[in-house]
Amino acid sequence: MTAARTLLLETNQSVEKIALAVGYQSLNHFFRQFCEYYGNTHQSWRKKYGINTRSLRSTKKLELAKELVR
Repeated sequence: MTAARTLLLETNQSVEKIALAVGYQSLNHFFRQFCEYYGNTHQSWRKKYGINTRSLRSTKKLELAKELVR
């Protein structure tokens, strides 16, 4: 379950791909197990703790612009 949590937090992969990647054949079973283990749904966990891909892209652009100025 830790691997699934990490993928939810650090990637923008679909939950279906993540569940399969960590060995779950049933998406519903993955949902139940995640909720039981973390006390929250995968959606709310990702929303609360996951990366914001927009801000991540903006940060990378800003870092690149700073390097070009140097």
